[in-house]
Amino acid sequence: MKRIAFILLTNLLLVEGRKLSIWEDEKERKADLDERERRMPQYCRSNDDCGQSGCCFELTHECFPLKGEKEACLPESCPCKPGLSCTPIGKYPGQSFYQCLKPKIQHDPANMA
Repeated sequence: MKRIAFILLTNLLLVEGRKLSIWEDEKERKADLDERERRMPQYCRSNDDCGQSGCCFELTHECFPLKGEKEACLPESCPCKPGLSCTPIGKYPGQSFYQCLKPKIQHDPANMA
């Protein structure tokens, strides 16, 4: 009798374990699908198509997030996140290079109390 109870209990645990395993696999598949959808490019024609937190890269017509600190930027087409300034850092014949930097605050001693 103990053997039969043991066999039944073992089978029950195996079946429930498989159900749990299938359920976990489904959760992982859904998470993978959500991640893939999030990484899919959003196509655009202008910055307006990308919302407030994105810009339209003209070469590929894809939306990219606004640039963060010390990232390369383009002042007209792909600016920086709020609080940063697209600052020129170098110039070569026919090409200027910009980077998102925090604006330098000028301290005016006359305005200090």
